[in-house]
Amino acid sequence: MGPIYYYIMFFVASISALVYYSMWSETSVVHIKEDGQNHILFPARYFDWAVTSPLMLIALSLLGDAPLPAIVGIVGCDILNVSCLFFGAFYGYEHKFFWWATGLIFFAVLLFMLFQELSKASELGRVSQYDADTLRWLTYIFAACWAVFPVVWLVGQTGTSTTSFNVEIAFEVLADVVVKLSFILILIVRLPADGASQYSIKRDMNDIPDYGSAMKSGGWRGNLTSSTFV
Repeated sequence: MGPIYYYIMFFVASISALVYYSMWSETSVVHIKEDGQNHILFPARYFDWAVTSPLMLIALSLLGDAPLPAIVGIVGCDILNVSCLFFGAFYGYEHKFFWWATGLIFFAVLLFMLFQELSKASELGRVSQYDADTLRWLTYIFAACWAVFPVVWLVGQTGTSTTSFNVEIAFEVLADVVVKLSFILILIVRLPADGASQYSIKRDMNDIPDYGSAMKSGGWRGNLTSSTFV
């Protein structure tokens, strides 16, 4: 059996393929009439984002040897960001720009935490230079591509409708395909070349500040080794 990255990217690719098929076959299409205009929305797209983006962020966190609290914070902000965009598109109506702005705040916090962990992984020597370079490229690609979605949401059918439906879909699909193909190619092809295909981490919560005596009295311990995935 292969490393954990193989499984993560398998699920990312599979979920995205099924979602795109549902959009193409019009299985998950919702027509909403607002201000006399008919808007075409795809609820499955938000399901895709809510599942695949946390998986990719988990892959980044594992690659950067991030602590559990950081992983929870990054993934949590991502899920809240997608949830806000979803509610703004389907249930917000009069308050949709509030949902968009709130989601943007969560996205900004996500990026801050993501680049903070990237800096720690590189400067503190938590990972090898090879893995640090891989992590840096993937982080930049994820941040750039994922920043497209709130912008397109704002100018597209769900927001101000200042751009055409075809342009909106084109930018969203392009950003989505680029980030996921980049993750697949880099994680699956680049990492094993350096022997970094196995994820190994031993996290003793007693060594993490601010956990105090709760950990000493039998608290949670994370202990994942490469043998778990081989």
